[in-house]
Amino acid sequence: MKFLLSKVFNIIPKELEPGKTYVLLSPHIGDVYAFCSLTEEIKLRYNIKRIVLIVPKKFHQLVLAFKSADELIEIDEKVAEALIWLHFSNPLKIQPIQPGKLNIAHPGLLEKIIVFKGYNFWDLLRLKLGIEEKIKFKLIPKLPEPSDNVIEFEKQYKGHTRKLYIFPSARAFRIPKEVNTVFRKVIELAIFNGWIVFANDVPDYLSDLPLIPARFSLLDVIHFANFTGNVLTLRSGITDLLTNSTAKVAVLYPNTKTGHLFGKTNIKDYFPISDFETVSAIKEFIISDDSRRVINEIAGFFNIEY
Repeated sequence: MKFLLSKVFNIIPKELEPGKTYVLLSPHIGDVYAFCSLTEEIKLRYNIKRIVLIVPKKFHQLVLAFKSADELIEIDEKVAEALIWLHFSNPLKIQPIQPGKLNIAHPGLLEKIIVFKGYNFWDLLRLKLGIEEKIKFKLIPKLPEPSDNVIEFEKQYKGHTRKLYIFPSARAFRIPKEVNTVFRKVIELAIFNGWIVFANDVPDYLSDLPLIPARFSLLDVIHFANFTGNVLTLRSGITDLLTNSTAKVAVLYPNTKTGHLFGKTNIKDYFPISDFETVSAIKEFIISDDSRRVINEIAGFFNIEY
């Protein structure tokens, strides 16, 4: 791995400095967030002085908010995605972060193929960070001020009392049609009742609805969620970030298993939000055959008439 990063991609020095701890992170929001939130714990446990994080540029603001890196090295997102799985290790053995070496802070290939009974994804990740205990991932200590873009949105829409911010896409799993149907129905109900709906992105199945595009940087997402007060999202890395928001957050899951070859388990159980500290009011919904009941429960959570 060091050979690939230094000689093939020219990302890290050919000779690693012994006083620095090099850490390659995955290009996934939740994974980066989890590592950054436990950096101080890792430094204390393993007497680490300087951490050099290798991470895509879009995460640099998040890393800096946690003050979790002494140096940053930028890596292409697709390269990081390809490299994080290219290592084998004992999945259930604690692996201390080591100074002077390249550390891959992510489960390896075996964990991608097999679900180990009694372990969720975050348990396996903590082991790769040298932590065996079930320590919760911490909140961001202090958010930077919102950008001018967020401030302009807030000025423009501050007179509206009923606002909903939606995240209708997820990259971690295939989204069944019934999930899209429930998501759309909740939005239609909100619009019918006079709500304005802001969308982080607008997939085809929502393209005919009067949504207001509102795409922000990762930390600005938290500020804007606080402004709207209500967030509807599919389970994704954004959900982990939204634990820092004071909004109501409804999280939708498909009633399907993970994509592992062996030991498949429910997505909700494999990526539990309960492993994160939170200040938001989060409620989780699994989309079942009784979609009308789920729609009614989500509408009730947001106080949308149904």
